[in-house]
Amino acid sequence: MNNTKEKIIKNALKLFLQKGFDRTSMNDIAKSVDISKPAIYHHFESKEGLANGVLDYFAEVMRDWSIKNFRTCKNTYERIKFSFESIKRFHEVEKLVLGEEISYKYSFNDFIIIASKNSENFRKKMKEIVMRTLEVGKMNIRKGQESGEIRADLDPDIIALQMHSIIEGLSVVAAADTLLNLDLIGAKMFKQFWLQIKK
Repeated sequence: MNNTKEKIIKNALKLFLQKGFDRTSMNDIAKSVDISKPAIYHHFESKEGLANGVLDYFAEVMRDWSIKNFRTCKNTYERIKFSFESIKRFHEVEKLVLGEEISYKYSFNDFIIIASKNSENFRKKMKEIVMRTLEVGKMNIRKGQESGEIRADLDPDIIALQMHSIIEGLSVVAAADTLLNLDLIGAKMFKQFWLQIKK
């Protein structure tokens, strides 16, 4: 990805998080990047196309982050434990994507929900990301079953979905309860979850 395109994507995301997706115009984005509006259209054909670019960038950052962090995990137990330990990071994913420790008015989840309502294509791309995440989770559960860490009678599809739902659901809970200690609750959730699935 070239520097201008990445700059447009990052500035667009910042504005989506500051003002909201619906309230951000292509003019706003052009001004924030200090380029002309036609220059943005050289890279993205529309605001919807730019939203898709943000989503692609998010998927790339998360893939790189996952490869870097999960490679040190030696087994299924450690991979699942690390996933639950990362709940706070997943909740504040905009900080991970932008590389800044800044809080915004809107969350990345807010952006996804609004952009999904506005674009069938965006919703399909988001579904693909979720399905890839679930597929990785299923493979991890199967490996745990093969190694004898996880009960063989459990359905890997359901366990992966359950785990994903817990982690994503806690983001919603944390948005409502800003005092929730996600590090502590993540550790407790992992212990309970592991007790249910371990052999």
